[in-house]
Amino acid sequence: MKSTYFILTLAFLTAWGSQTYGQSIKKADKRVTFYEYAIAIPVLENIIAKDKDGKQEAMELLADCYRLTGDEEKAADMYGKVIDSAGIDPINHYYYGQVLRTLGKYQEAKEQFLTYARLVPDDPKGSLFAEYCEEIYSLLNTAPKNQAHNISSLNTENSEFSPIIYKDGVLFSSDRKLKKYLNPTYDWTGAPYLNFFFATADSSSPLYDPSYAEAESFSNKLNDVYHDGTAVLNNAEDVIYFTRTIKKKGEKDQDNIITYRLKIYTSELADGKWTKAKPINLNSDTYSIGHPALSPDDNKLYFVSDMPEGFGGTDLYVSEWTEEGWGEPKNLGPVINTSENEMFPYMHEDGTLYFASAGHLGYGGLDVFYSKQEDDGWSEPVNMMAPLNSSYDDFGITFIPGLNIGLFSSNRPGGAGKDDIYAFEGLITVSGKVLACSDLGVDCVPLANATVFVLDKNTNKVNILKTDLAGHYELEVSPRSEYAIKASKEGYFSDCSSISVGNKYFTVRDLILEKPKAGKVFTVDNIYYDFDKSFIREDAKPALNNLVRIMQENPITVELSSHTDCRGSDEYNMKLSQRRAQAAVDYIIEHGVDANRITAKGYGESKPVVICNPCLSCTEEEHQLNRRTEFKIISVTPEPPPKEIEESKYLNGDLFNKDSFSKSFFEGCNFSEQLDN
Repeated sequence: MKSTYFILTLAFLTAWGSQTYGQSIKKADKRVTFYEYAIAIPVLENIIAKDKDGKQEAMELLADCYRLTGDEEKAADMYGKVIDSAGIDPINHYYYGQVLRTLGKYQEAKEQFLTYARLVPDDPKGSLFAEYCEEIYSLLNTAPKNQAHNISSLNTENSEFSPIIYKDGVLFSSDRKLKKYLNPTYDWTGAPYLNFFFATADSSSPLYDPSYAEAESFSNKLNDVYHDGTAVLNNAEDVIYFTRTIKKKGEKDQDNIITYRLKIYTSELADGKWTKAKPINLNSDTYSIGHPALSPDDNKLYFVSDMPEGFGGTDLYVSEWTEEGWGEPKNLGPVINTSENEMFPYMHEDGTLYFASAGHLGYGGLDVFYSKQEDDGWSEPVNMMAPLNSSYDDFGITFIPGLNIGLFSSNRPGGAGKDDIYAFEGLITVSGKVLACSDLGVDCVPLANATVFVLDKNTNKVNILKTDLAGHYELEVSPRSEYAIKASKEGYFSDCSSISVGNKYFTVRDLILEKPKAGKVFTVDNIYYDFDKSFIREDAKPALNNLVRIMQENPITVELSSHTDCRGSDEYNMKLSQRRAQAAVDYIIEHGVDANRITAKGYGESKPVVICNPCLSCTEEEHQLNRRTEFKIISVTPEPPPKEIEESKYLNGDLFNKDSFSKSFFEGCNFSEQLDN
């Protein structure tokens, strides 16, 4: 169906009394007037199939019925026939455009919107949505911002939507049948009325891919005869606000129709049971309010309404709690609200407002947006992007506290029913700083315009970033992945770190860049030799490859030295250390470094880090410190850097494949920094 019962109109209309209609166009039109689309559809299909009088009108009505019940394919087919007829209402072009937009046929939709704009020049929405059909490509060409998948354990062939996290499970709205209860039918959809259901989460399933036990009716105090749905709980989880439709006597209009408004009700938890629900003081018999959401401190109530003097079909409002109850509602203003529908607000624990909108630039239907409150109002809404958003209706978002993981609703194809509940996991922001230091961690200052290479080990894609004036960089990355992060700038040694990201914001250690200086000595870790041997072992190659990379990236000449501990004769240790140093240098030369830029020097036991007097007085750990390989800069030449790391080659925001870089480019990025989530 087209999202949910609450999306297209906030008024639930019915006749005062029942009527029986025959299969004439006039009586079919009555069914549509009463929003009895499920009943009207077969009637209209019969009129068209038998080519009865009123076929043209029946086609228009049937196209609307298909659209309003979420059958976009049939709606598009029928609107395509309708617009070929003479004398049709121009609004059919607009509706056809919206259906085509939902189907992802943006250029065809654009033509319909332009036709509508030409026929109804005073209505700006034709031109607006024609522009959206061009601007959509900026969204389509953006990399995914999240991950989303259907939760099969929650969804049925009916509708499930607007989940909220509650205790050890999820509370949601559904038009599935209630067990052991009568299930009157809502003639808009042909399904039962909405009720609340609760499903307990499987504690062994991951938060980003949850599984749930079979859902059960939540409370007979909250599930009434007609629609009950879209709820929010306070922080203590002992007060609930929700949307309800009830039947009561009211004034009939000239067509003998009574309008029943959506209203917000509340209930309190007492002795483990929900009390009888009561209406809040903001309700009205002349307009509807619904879809409640609470601010993090529970003192503000956000909701949707079609009250007069709004900006469009339905707008978002806020009310503050006072001693007398909820205060005068305030419209959130034109930054949030548009000429179309805004609804399903959700307030994040950090104060960010999330909501669904059909009026801001999106993929089609309802998209989820977020906005932050600023000193002068709300920030420009930001689209949550695909795959959370689609060209169909996406709405009813909620987050697991403290995580960038949550649930939302969508009527996109491929689900179990009409509206389904999906899990999503947002990207994780990884940030860090690049510092220029005179020595390791000494006299450091932020390094602007350094190039940062971020390698995703899962995809082998490399993002390019540039640091700002504060040496800062940040990037949104996929959760539960490993990344190598390397910083480089001409005239400096590069630095590289590796991280394993969970599902929380992650700060990388500072990346330290130093300028090469003659006389600077580095100890090279992890170069091991077998006892009394000098050949290069496999486990020593990564460290030597890192030295190859350093030589390739920097215009330096070096001495590579090998040192032994004090055990063994001086002569023997001197020869052994020379053979080991030469073996390492030979390896480096074989991998592309000019032999004139590197020399081997064996020092035996002549330059110990730890003095062992006598030799046997040292521990094995101290002997290990003396057995080392060092890398000393002899001179720095003014030659230009190698082509691979020319700063001008890489621009902020570029994306490369890993094979665009040499195999040694990310050597030295050990995947050792872990984030325990």
